Amino acid sequence: MEDVSNMLKRFEGSEEEAMLKKCLHLLDPLNFLNFVIKSCNAFTPVSFSSADIVLKPLYDEHLRGSIQNRTFCHQFEEVELEELVPRYTKVTFHQLFNMDIVKELSTNGVRGLKEEYKPALLTILTYLRNLEFHMEAMSCMGGLDETEVTAIMVVHFLSQLIPGKDYVTDNRSSGVSQTQKCPCQHKNCKETVKSGCTAIGSSPVWHGYADILLSQKIAVSVLPKPPTSDKEKTPSKEDTDNVEGPSASKRVCKPDQDSEEVKDTLVETAIMDCSVSKQMIAQAITNAFARLNANPELSGWLIPTLACTRDDFLVFLYDPKNDVLLQCEIEIPIWVENTLSMNAVIQIWMLLNFTFFMNKNLADDYEIEKSNFHDLVDKMLPLYRSTSCHKFFTGDCSPIEETYKRMLRTCRLWAKEAPQKKN
Repeated sequence: MEDVSNMLKRFEGSEEEAMLKKCLHLLDPLNFLNFVIKSCNAFTPVSFSSADIVLKPLYDEHLRGSIQNRTFCHQFEEVELEELVPRYTKVTFHQLFNMDIVKELSTNGVRGLKEEYKPALLTILTYLRNLEFHMEAMSCMGGLDETEVTAIMVVHFLSQLIPGKDYVTDNRSSGVSQTQKCPCQHKNCKETVKSGCTAIGSSPVWHGYADILLSQKIAVSVLPKPPTSDKEKTPSKEDTDNVEGPSASKRVCKPDQDSEEVKDTLVETAIMDCSVSKQMIAQAITNAFARLNANPELSGWLIPTLACTRDDFLVFLYDPKNDVLLQCEIEIPIWVENTLSMNAVIQIWMLLNFTFFMNKNLADDYEIEKSNFHDLVDKMLPLYRSTSCHKFFTGDCSPIEETYKRMLRTCRLWAKEAPQKKN
C-alpha cells in the first residue's frame, strides 16, 4: 500500500490544499457550554431514550421563574432571588482545540506536518477532491427514511473524514443486512454499508444502541427531521422528490450569515430539543466510559458523541476522568442553501479526529465545572467504569421493570412491620 506521505505530496499546491487553508482562516469557531447535572436516573436500568436528566442551569432558571411569579412568592421567603442567577461557563473553540496545529495547517498546508497528523490530513484533502460526488449523493436524502439517511450520511460524509473509514451501523434496523448497497442511487456509487452491533453500556444502568459507531470511539445518533413550524409551508411529496440538498426548513434561513438573528432561528427550528438533549447526554456519558474502558489511552480526552439530522449536527463531549460535560452552544448546519457548508465539514472533521486536534485534560488548565455525574451515581460509578460495548441487550421486559418486580417480591418476603414510635 502506498505510503501516506507520498499520497499527501500529490496535494502540495493543489486546489484542495488551498481550499483547506482558506477554510481554516475563515472558520466560524464553535463554542461549547459547560453543563452541571442537578439530578438524573443514571443509577437505574433504563435505555438512553428513557434517560431523565435535569441540568443545574435549567433547574435554577425554573426556580428563579417560579419565585418571580407573584402567585408563589410566599412559598420562597427564605430564598434570595439574586442567589439563583444561573452560572454559565463556556469553553471556546480556541481553548478546546490545539490552535498551533490549526495555525500550522492554515499557513503551511501539507508541508512540514508531523507524521501523526498526516492520516487525518489525507482524509480531508481526499474528501475535498471528491466533494462534488459526495454532495450529489447526499442531495437525495429528502424523501428517505432514517435507515437510508443513516447509510448515506456515514458513507458519503462521516466515514470519509476519518482514517481507514472505520465504522459500523446498527444492524437491528429493519431490512438491514450485514452489508448492503448504499441507497444514494448515484450512478457512480459502488459503496456498501457495513453494519453490526452498536450496543453501548450495561443493562443495570444507562444503555442502548448508537445508529453509527466511528473509529470504535465516537457514537452517532441519526434523528428524524424536526417538524416545520407553522410559519413554514409543508412541501408536498412532489416538491420534496424534486428538491436537492437540505430540507425546506433549512432553506428558509442562510446559515452562512454571521448574525445573532440567524443563530436564534437555528436554535428554534433544529435539533436542540430537551428530550434529544437528555438522550444524547446519557449516550455521550455512557459511550465515553465504554471507550475509555476499552482503550485506557483515551483518559483525559473529551470524547465526542454526535446527534444529527440530514440538516444539522449537535455535538456532546464528555471526559470520564475529569467528569466534564460539554455541549455545543448551537447546532451545526451542514448545508448553505444547496451546498455543503465548508465550515461544518472542517469542524466535524476536527471533532472526529479529536485525539489529533483537541487539547487533553482541559480541566487542568481552565476553571471548568465538573458535571456532578460521578457524585450522582455514587456506588454505581464502578459499573460505568467497567461498562462495555458490542453486547446485545435482551429480555422480554425492560430492565427497570424486572428490577421493580424483583423489589416487590423481596419486599413481600422480608418487609417488617413498622415499629411503634417511642414517646
